[in-house]
Amino acid sequence: MACFQGNIYSKALSMETQLYVSMPQDGRRYAATELPRVLILLHGVSDNASGWARRSQADYFADKYGIAVFIPEVQRSFYQDMRYGGAYYTYISDELPNLIKTMFLVSHRREDWTVAGLSMGGYGSMRVAFGRSDIFGYCGAFSAGCDIRWIVENREIMNGTGDIGNNFPNELAATIGTDYQLPEDSDLYQLVSKVAKAEAKPALYLACGTEDIIYQMNVKFKNFCQTLPLDFKYEEWPGVHDWDFWNVALERMLKHFLGEPQKLEMNGFPTESKEA
Repeated sequence: MACFQGNIYSKALSMETQLYVSMPQDGRRYAATELPRVLILLHGVSDNASGWARRSQADYFADKYGIAVFIPEVQRSFYQDMRYGGAYYTYISDELPNLIKTMFLVSHRREDWTVAGLSMGGYGSMRVAFGRSDIFGYCGAFSAGCDIRWIVENREIMNGTGDIGNNFPNELAATIGTDYQLPEDSDLYQLVSKVAKAEAKPALYLACGTEDIIYQMNVKFKNFCQTLPLDFKYEEWPGVHDWDFWNVALERMLKHFLGEPQKLEMNGFPTESKEA
C-alpha cells in the first residue's frame, strides 16, 4: 500500500484541511484486476483525520481487499453545513468525491463507493450516503448517533459527558443555529424513509455493541429501518464505545459488502531443495 497524510484546499470550507489516503500500489499479497474501490471513513466527535489512521486496522483491510481508503476531517460539525462555520456536509458529500476522482486513479462506479463511520461519523456516513445515493452504493455505521433530533433536544443533559465536552450546547448552536431547529434532511429517520422509496439507494450495514452507551438508540433505529424497503443488515455483539468494537465492525462490514478477499498465488520459497 502507498500511504499519504497531508492537506488539501477545500473551496467549501475556504481553508486547507487534513486528509489521510491509503492506496493499493504494489499488489504484493492481493490481486487487483480493476480500478480500486473507494472507502471513505468518517471520524467521531473527539477525533480528527488521524483517528482511523492511528487507532484502527484500516490500512491492513485496505491492503487485504485492494481498496483505496480516504479519511477526511470535519472538526465537531456533525457533518452539517454549519450555520456559523464551515460547509462540512457539502465538503464530504460533494467536493471530496470530486477531488478523489480527479486526483486518484480509482473506480467511479457507484457500486464501488462506500462511506462508513463511527459514533458522530456513523451518523455522518448515513447522512452522506442517503443524501448522495447517486454517489455511494454502500454505507456502514458503527455505534452511530442515529437520532440527532434526540441529541439536540437533550443537549443540556449530554453537556460534559464523555467525549462530548463542556461546551456542547454552544457548539450545536454554531452548527444549526441558536433556535436549535434541525434541517429536515439532517434527521436520519426522515432522510432514510424518503430515500428508501427511491430506486437507487445505498445498502446499509449498522452495528453496535450491546454495552454501548447509545445501544438503545441504535436498536430503535434498527427497528425503524427493518420496516423500510432497504438492503439492510444489523449486527450486535458484546462491546462498548471503543476501537476494539469498531475494528471488528469494519472487517465485518467489508466482508458483508465485498465478500472474502481474493488472494494472489504467492511466489514463495521452494518446499524441497534441488540437487545440483
